[in-house]
Amino acid sequence: MKPLTIEELKALEVGDWVWLISVQDSDASYGQIDEWMGDKIIRSDRACITIDTCDYGERWLAYKNKEQAECKGEIVELPCKVGDKIFIIDGELIVRREIAEFIILQGVLYIRLLTNEKSIWDVKLSDFNKTWFTNKDKAEARLKELRGENENKT
Repeated sequence: MKPLTIEELKALEVGDWVWLISVQDSDASYGQIDEWMGDKIIRSDRACITIDTCDYGERWLAYKNKEQAECKGEIVELPCKVGDKIFIIDGELIVRREIAEFIILQGVLYIRLLTNEKSIWDVKLSDFNKTWFTNKDKAEARLKELRGENENKT
């Protein structure tokens, strides 16, 4: 499926939603049509794009629905959402933390976690089922596996 044209975007109503795909790194976000200072814009958690500028088409593409974006293979299904609790292997411990937000740093998707301290703890999405898990049993099984690997090395 083809991305929406500038004319198709302009025809959308304020409040309509579109899927945004970054041309640079294929990251996706959900954006809402809005108006700012007389211009129609797309506002998302990753960007605020004025439809008439070079941001659209050169840096971003929009699709009317998720299925259209999925046809391009550019949507990543996340195994969790903000507010979920995940289990992280931290040395010899399994720590449970709540997801605060998803962030992208230098093209890498991270999960920012709430901590008891006044610190930031980010884990890479790509480490899912390696160092962090949505299920405590899977985290415990992986920790046991890692302990076995360490014993074999000594």
